[in-house]
Amino acid sequence: MTTTLPCWFALIYSSAILFITARGKGGSGEEIVCLYEEWSEPVETIENEQRLFEVIPKMESGTATENTILLHLYTDECTEDTRHPFFVGAHYQTGPSVLHLAQLNYQQVYPQIVSDWELPINCSLFVFIPMSKTYEQHQDFSVLQDARFPSFSAWISENRKIQALFTNHYGKKIKFFWFEKEAKFLAEMEPYEQRDEHTFLGHIFKATDAADDSFIDLYLIDGQRQKPISRDAMNEWCRSKSIAEGSKACIAEYEAEMIDWVYKFW
Repeated sequence: MTTTLPCWFALIYSSAILFITARGKGGSGEEIVCLYEEWSEPVETIENEQRLFEVIPKMESGTATENTILLHLYTDECTEDTRHPFFVGAHYQTGPSVLHLAQLNYQQVYPQIVSDWELPINCSLFVFIPMSKTYEQHQDFSVLQDARFPSFSAWISENRKIQALFTNHYGKKIKFFWFEKEAKFLAEMEPYEQRDEHTFLGHIFKATDAADDSFIDLYLIDGQRQKPISRDAMNEWCRSKSIAEGSKACIAEYEAEMIDWVYKFW
């Protein structure tokens, strides 16, 4: 069944998938969010001040945000955006572990957040908060007031842009790939060589041994800039499974585990 709404919005529903399509002027800039039928809303509702400062710690705590956060601030007068499809489906652009989606009725829980963060007066705002930030570092946050679909899509895309610095700590020459279902070769890297990637949150990269193409690891762009390349994570995983480190079984089983994991992002 297809329902066509005015201008740039179309809603297409089948028994399997809900598609939300947004188009800019002239039909350009198409964006689709696919919400599968087993999909459940992955949004945390922050219900008290304590939880707010657990999610977005104050500087005095000595900690910072553990994930990149997409936060919806709203009041009782503007609850309709709590179901905004580009908000509740945002992690389909980045994978399930990259964006922490949260919503806060700031009028009820913490009204002073508006003045603390110097926000415009609005009953519904979206705030993009990078990883490793504190509550006081609001100058580094990005704020969206216009929640129309084209604006929301462009804002998310812009805030997904990030630089990641890969360093070869493997001890040997490696092959380095961009990975999206198929590996696209980018370069060889000598030991301790660095490579700066201009990429997007949710993108994935792959490293293999240059000599025999054996798997080293997959690297998710999750907001952390530094990305050391090594088999440390593989060795830790194999130890937990009582598999000999560096063995063919260790490499093969860890690669299978990681490929299975990464398919959650597509």
